[in-house]
Amino acid sequence: MTNLKRIYPALAWAALISALLTVTVGGVVRVTGSGLGCPDWPLCHGRIIPPADLGAWLEYSHRMTATLTVIFTGLLVTSGFLRHGWQDKRFRLVLAAPILLLAQVILGALTVLLEISPEVALVHTAVAMTFVALLAVVAVTTAGPRRWHDALISGDDARKYRWVLGLLGAATFLLIISGAYVTRTGASLACLGYPLCGDVPGGMGELQWNNMAHRGVALLVGILMLGALGTALTLRHRTVTLLTILLTSLLGLQVALGATNVIMELPAWARGAHLALAGMFFAGVILLLSALWQGRPVPRGAATVEQSSKHSLKSTLAAFFWLTKPNIIVLLLISTLAGMLAAAGGGVSWTTALPVLAGGFMCAGGAGAMNSYLDRGRDVVMRRTSWRPIPSGRVSPRAAFIFSAAISLLSLPLFLTVDPLVALLSAVAWAYYVFFYSGYLKVRTTQNIVIGGAAGAFPPLIGWVAVTGALDAPGILLFLIVFFWTPPHAWALAIVMKEEYRQVNVPMLPVVRGDAEASRQSLIYSFVLVATTVVPFALGYFNVLYLAGALALGGAFLWLAFKLYRTPGRLMAMKLYRYSTIYLALLFLVLVLDRAFLN
Repeated sequence: MTNLKRIYPALAWAALISALLTVTVGGVVRVTGSGLGCPDWPLCHGRIIPPADLGAWLEYSHRMTATLTVIFTGLLVTSGFLRHGWQDKRFRLVLAAPILLLAQVILGALTVLLEISPEVALVHTAVAMTFVALLAVVAVTTAGPRRWHDALISGDDARKYRWVLGLLGAATFLLIISGAYVTRTGASLACLGYPLCGDVPGGMGELQWNNMAHRGVALLVGILMLGALGTALTLRHRTVTLLTILLTSLLGLQVALGATNVIMELPAWARGAHLALAGMFFAGVILLLSALWQGRPVPRGAATVEQSSKHSLKSTLAAFFWLTKPNIIVLLLISTLAGMLAAAGGGVSWTTALPVLAGGFMCAGGAGAMNSYLDRGRDVVMRRTSWRPIPSGRVSPRAAFIFSAAISLLSLPLFLTVDPLVALLSAVAWAYYVFFYSGYLKVRTTQNIVIGGAAGAFPPLIGWVAVTGALDAPGILLFLIVFFWTPPHAWALAIVMKEEYRQVNVPMLPVVRGDAEASRQSLIYSFVLVATTVVPFALGYFNVLYLAGALALGGAFLWLAFKLYRTPGRLMAMKLYRYSTIYLALLFLVLVLDRAFLN
């Protein structure tokens, strides 16, 4: 037992290497079409030793490397328990490894038994890369290179480098998932041009867009890698610079192999190398990010796990749940479900509804958690938000960031099982809300909520697209309804909370131009909102029941907005805010009933 305890660092690295080997061999199995080389599981053609067939041996080798990973992971967990004990948070991190591995084994078995269902295989890839990332973090925290942390634990450039590297890791994860989806859907040679798709007889179709979406993510990864390289050069630290140059070189080689796959029409050697380098590059990014993140400085006044008291499992789970802002998610999911039900005429398949709603919860929850991370400095000052998990010290900023990134990324495989366009729209909404609104727009203009409100208008459009597969007029009208609803809803709350927004220098319209101007613009947007709700009936998309409900609900909305305009103040603003919250849910309920009974 003592020897097992001592080799804990070595086991961490061995588990990581074996996991990467498993992913690489699995990639070779996939590109050579050997996934069913052994049609049964866990044996191969009913035998322990496979027959003399290349496909069978490749698939069997994949299973053997997976078995090696299982053994190393089991030893790692045992050694971690002996070294740290149950209560140590480092052991709890290690404990997640066998859970992911078990999920991976189950998905691997389903991939064979279901004859490589694209949906199961896609989730299989996502879990595999999550497992690799976890082992990379464990390896660094137990035996990683720690001598050079101090050169990176302070300064704006250091923080910028960690941020860019974190985004690079997330984008690389998405790149690998999108690449797997391209392969699973048979879109690898849908575009024979490079870097653009080239001439396509009959025009761009779903397969071509899938292929180009993967190239678009590759472009994003390249931009982030160049950003990381430029930032690393400013740090003037030889080890970091060399490692970043190495990662840049790996990515350049990866891009070259991708081009080779297109130009030479998927030679097996290039496909296998392309997949192997993808795993190595992803693991390298996570390793470097983990090493740097360990030594990051803790901002003054920020709550940390070490400073806070130990929480029970129940209170910790509750804190992470509230970090997702579930009160906002409920309305977003209602509008998403309404979009699906309206598109389907009242009934929607569970195979569509469950992935979209589960993915919607994770995507919106991840965005909400990231917003809390970015706003933590303001939240601790505002009375309305000071109870939130980060400012109250129940969740550390680091844990919130990791949690947000994790559940946001895990939403993508769920969306991809429904439609790539659904995944794309969700990713755009997430990025728009987090980067454009929360990270930039919110503190720069009084029209922040108007421009940024587009992020909250995506859910009904996503629901519509999930069923129809098309970005057409009815779905866009649902988007516009929520878009024009947002300003009067948000400005009503801003009037109530005006002083708190002023205290944290957020230029909400009532803060900068007063309650009267905010009330006037709220009334204008209320008229535009009600007019927009009538358009779907006028164009023949919805029926008379919807029209009656839209006019009745809209009339009450206009009346409250007009009263706020006549007597601006907290009392009427709160009445409008409360009504606007239930207005949207009731409007979508009427819409669903109209489509279900009169369509």
